[in-house]
Amino acid sequence: LKGGFVADQAVTPSGGALVIVYCVDLADAQQRILAAGGEIVQAVFAFPGGRRFHFRDLDGYVLAVWSDAS
Repeated sequence: LKGGFVADQAVTPSGGALVIVYCVDLADAQQRILAAGGEIVQAVFAFPGGRRFHFRDLDGYVLAVWSDAS
């Protein structure tokens, strides 16, 4: 493989950058994630500029979903 991928070591889902995805409807996104087998690891919380939650995907990676404060 090219581009910095390493094929001879096991993938480790912990550590690294937190990928944050924008959505309009946090509740809908959370329901879809749960329906697909994801796990919510941090409930919705407010931060300057919006609200977000964190979830673990089926491969063990933690990602976040955020929306505007309104």
